[in-house]
Amino acid sequence: MGKILFEEMKKKDIDWVILSGERQKSTDIRYFLKDLTFASPIILIKKGEEPIIIHNILESEEALQSKAKTICRDEIVSRDEIRKLSSSQDQTESFIKKCIEKFEISGKILLLGNQPFQRAFMIYEIMQKIDRIKLADIKDSDIIKKVREVKTDDEIEKIQSVSTKVSGIYREIRNLLKDGIIKDSLLFDKSGKPIKLGDIRHLVEKTIAEQGLSGAEIPIISMGEEAASPHMTGNVEMQVKEGSPIVIDIFPNDNKTGYFSDMTRTFCVGKTSDYVKTLYNQVKEAYEIGKKSVKLGYKTNITDIAVSDFFIQKGHKTSRDNAGTKEGYIHSLGHGVGLDVHESPGLSFISNDIFKKMSVFTIEPGLYYKSKSAGIRLEDTFYIDHNGNLKNLTSFPMKLSVDEDI
Repeated sequence: MGKILFEEMKKKDIDWVILSGERQKSTDIRYFLKDLTFASPIILIKKGEEPIIIHNILESEEALQSKAKTICRDEIVSRDEIRKLSSSQDQTESFIKKCIEKFEISGKILLLGNQPFQRAFMIYEIMQKIDRIKLADIKDSDIIKKVREVKTDDEIEKIQSVSTKVSGIYREIRNLLKDGIIKDSLLFDKSGKPIKLGDIRHLVEKTIAEQGLSGAEIPIISMGEEAASPHMTGNVEMQVKEGSPIVIDIFPNDNKTGYFSDMTRTFCVGKTSDYVKTLYNQVKEAYEIGKKSVKLGYKTNITDIAVSDFFIQKGHKTSRDNAGTKEGYIHSLGHGVGLDVHESPGLSFISNDIFKKMSVFTIEPGLYYKSKSAGIRLEDTFYIDHNGNLKNLTSFPMKLSVDEDI
């Protein structure tokens, strides 16, 4: 983290990065805090030096137990001094000036964080008036994006841990569907109760909670026409139908570490039409093409281009050759994964990102045909290891029929 950050700061001639706001609302703040749980820290990063984390007095005990370089706000300016000032702006200005004096902050400063607009503007105005400081342009704020794109071994382990748990959830889903009984093309459990998409959702949400995970958003569990819309979460009252592909996209994060994993499988119960099988096999082949086209040091767009070319060859429209198409291959191939479920790099034909060692991303081709009541998507989370090899962090087999051996 430090090496990449300092290289980027050097490129942009930035002397300090100052990051402030609420931990729960900013994954950038959470990234630098690591395992610390300070609620609203201020993180001071001088080029070439260890970050200084300013915390609330109530967090002093946690600070003492940490190896991080921390300091309490009260050591910078006492609460008695702050209380003597009548307005919020005066209090903020006093604190900022004390920080600048104590830590000898000067030069080009990049302000980042998730402060409310009025407060962010107030901080900007105060610092803009200080002679020894020059504020960096907003375009320089992509520094943290580039830093977070390259993961540490510890981050990879945290993502792997979530991925392993997600694979277990898919096994539970598959067993639920496999154990069902088909009557008149609809699925029932052994007691004769209809198995609905809501039953799958209940199982997913229950297991996610039991595993110490959280769903950042509602998992996608859709079937029929709804499955042909990639972000449709699914009608919980819809009963599982024989031969109708069910797209299940689960992307939780760990409650403790905050790291995500992202995985999608498509299942069918009972007899499946040749049309659905053909779509599935083409998506699976596209997935393999996507994997093989990953090349260290190359632009990430080569993967999406390769998959688009394959789908075009098979007679499908894509967003690359038919902008705005609502059927066929209608999204990009993948996205980065970390403390956010969507982060850099982007695997789109218009992306300028580069494949780097220790970057984490999904490969998730799909085909969608509302007119045929069919949607298919397959997705795994990958990373490029220290040796430049592509490694899969997800492990659940890709089988369309729940009756196939795994």
